[in-house]
Amino acid sequence: MGMTVNDLLTVGQMQNMLGPLLQEIKTLRSIAAKASDRYFTIDEAATYTGHCTKVVRNWIKEGKPDRGGKIVKLKASEFAPGKYRISKQDLDAYGRIGLD
Repeated sequence: MGMTVNDLLTVGQMQNMLGPLLQEIKTLRSIAAKASDRYFTIDEAATYTGHCTKVVRNWIKEGKPDRGGKIVKLKASEFAPGKYRISKQDLDAYGRIGLD
């Protein structure tokens, strides 16, 4: 039992069926792109700040002194052992410590 010409979809039918799916994919890609722009991995944070990954890990674990000498740690979320995510906002704020 094979296919006949009547079993094939027209281009218009395919567009009607796939249009909503393609739009949903575009929406999800946009959301994913925005989310990845807001949070950095250790490697991305190192590149963004111009420091090595060891320094960024040290900021998370040991911190650095503010102008008053108080040790402040970089806020980061650990999603798996050693797998951190750092918000751009927190990273920018941490970079200003000691400059105020």
